[in-house]
Amino acid sequence: MKKYVLFPLLIALMGCVTVRVNYDYDSQADFGKYKTYAFSDNTMKMAIDQLNRDRLIQATEKELAAKGFTKSDNADVIVDLHLKAEQIQTATATSTGYGPWGWRYGGGFSTTQINYDKYTEGTLFITLVDKATEKII
Repeated sequence: MKKYVLFPLLIALMGCVTVRVNYDYDSQADFGKYKTYAFSDNTMKMAIDQLNRDRLIQATEKELAAKGFTKSDNADVIVDLHLKAEQIQTATATSTGYGPWGWRYGGGFSTTQINYDKYTEGTLFITLVDKATEKII
């Protein structure tokens, strides 16, 4: 029963995430000549935890495979991943109050609750470098 409840919850949470994709490329590059890739040393040493690094690499490998690329030790293209992220904190205040004649009238009491939310916001840069010319394509 738990897996049936977890799936809709996961879908609902994914709906809260906004992903924006931008790209740029060398319009003079002949992408047809590139068939193989390897990840840069910087990618393999990216300053994030191993689990998330593996997730980023696997997602990139999946997209490259869909474009016809294969992983190789003698690659045509070097793939460099760079992640720029920061922790964001937001605060939301909610006030409630009651008086002797109902809500918001006369004396009485009021309470304010502050909720803090922390999340990571970032940008993933995926750079392809022609191994022969060492130029970004």
